[in-house]
Amino acid sequence: MTEPAPQKKSLHATLGEDLLAQRCEGVTGPILLRQPDLVVEEWLEAAAAELCKALESRYGRPVVLTALSNTEPHLNPFAGLSASGGDAPDGATLSRLVHLLAPGRIHDWKRWPTHFLAFSPTAVDVLADSGTDRKNALRRLRRAGGRLVLADSLFCHDPRSGLFEQPVLEPHEERRPAAWGDLGARLDQWLRTGVENGANDDLARYCGADRPVTLHITHSWGGGVAQWVESLVDADPDGVHLQLHAEGPETGQGCGQRYSLYLSNRLGAPVAHWWLQPPIRSTEQTHDAYRSLLEGILQRHGVGRIVVSSLIGHSLDALSTGLPTVQVLHDFYPAWPLLGIHPEPFLKEGRPAALSSALDRHRLLDELSDYDADEWSELGRNWRERVQQNGVRLAAPSRSVADLLRRLDPGWSGEEVAIIPHGLPRLAAGAGIIPRDRDDGRLRLVIPGRIQEGKGQKLLLEALPELTRHAQVCLLGAGKCGEVFFGQSGVDVIVQYRR
Repeated sequence: MTEPAPQKKSLHATLGEDLLAQRCEGVTGPILLRQPDLVVEEWLEAAAAELCKALESRYGRPVVLTALSNTEPHLNPFAGLSASGGDAPDGATLSRLVHLLAPGRIHDWKRWPTHFLAFSPTAVDVLADSGTDRKNALRRLRRAGGRLVLADSLFCHDPRSGLFEQPVLEPHEERRPAAWGDLGARLDQWLRTGVENGANDDLARYCGADRPVTLHITHSWGGGVAQWVESLVDADPDGVHLQLHAEGPETGQGCGQRYSLYLSNRLGAPVAHWWLQPPIRSTEQTHDAYRSLLEGILQRHGVGRIVVSSLIGHSLDALSTGLPTVQVLHDFYPAWPLLGIHPEPFLKEGRPAALSSALDRHRLLDELSDYDADEWSELGRNWRERVQQNGVRLAAPSRSVADLLRRLDPGWSGEEVAIIPHGLPRLAAGAGIIPRDRDDGRLRLVIPGRIQEGKGQKLLLEALPELTRHAQVCLLGAGKCGEVFFGQSGVDVIVQYRR
């Protein structure tokens, strides 16, 4: 954020005199007034000033902006919640959590607040008068055509007030849902699961970001794609990264039923999630609801660049946002939707792959069975054209992937592909292991990672009869899909493993 921190002073009944004093000191930008003892970090001051100025420009009228807080129950998104272990995070962490998790809505507010106020320049012109006080300020602002608004992404913690308490209702009363009910649900999940193991560092980077936010677009299948994204995020400790996962919670209803947004590699507690109607079964060329969802995420979180690791469950609209975008070629999808089948037998020099023949011989995954060969070929061409038309950069984890893509579709021949190999964190130092021969003379072959139907499972099953003649195979961290290898002679399966 580039807006300098606004001036601040504790609130008094003589509100107009406070504003006059700030004006006399030469303050020209938004003015901030607040109660003493509130926890308000510099990034929050700057964010409030920047937002106040932007709203005045958008509305074309004076604006006074306020924030959520636990100073009053009706302003407190934490009311009724509880923290894991019973201890609430500190005030700075609470403000950062709200800034991350809030939908980012602006609410018209009907009561003059007493804790935190940011005045746009024209609002200062209206209210900087010795006769302005807290009782008549809202009336004067409205008479001048101004608006009092509340930003649900700003929260000021008052350490003198309770955080989780709610007002006691009479027996005949029913508690009214807050306008920021979605925020309360997200905070509840993060308080229970997310504010641990270094989360404060990620939150601080997000709130104080002076670098572009990177959005990773991917699926929720895990495997090599997830490992690559995790490694890239870990390798950029000073950056701010968000992950948008396409998810298919209900079998048979598509890969893009729900979309979950995560901060950094914190996949245990989403920032938010949305159900898409209608869902995306495999991949769409364009989808109005998806495009609207994506545009909202980009705007809300100030995304500056996009890394597309998988289009499964997404729309090609992800390649047309106007932001700098990289398409990472972990496979050849959607040009080649048979994820577990190598295309080599169906390639001819200088011609597109014979996808129709491949689909006659091999069955698509159920999740990807919504198109026939001609439709998949059209989607593959449109993918290439969308990349080329929008200047999307290409990257692949190996040279062989780039070469094979050009053989699949010669239309890719002129495209440059940067090679970014898979990375692994450095292993902790430990005692070396001396190899020990097996009694039967066979080798020991360890295959780490997920073994999914579309990620080599079928190839391995076909190879096992010959392979196990020469080696005892150990599937390490194969995941649930590794259960199909249970009972196979010469195979040991460890479903879950984290080194």
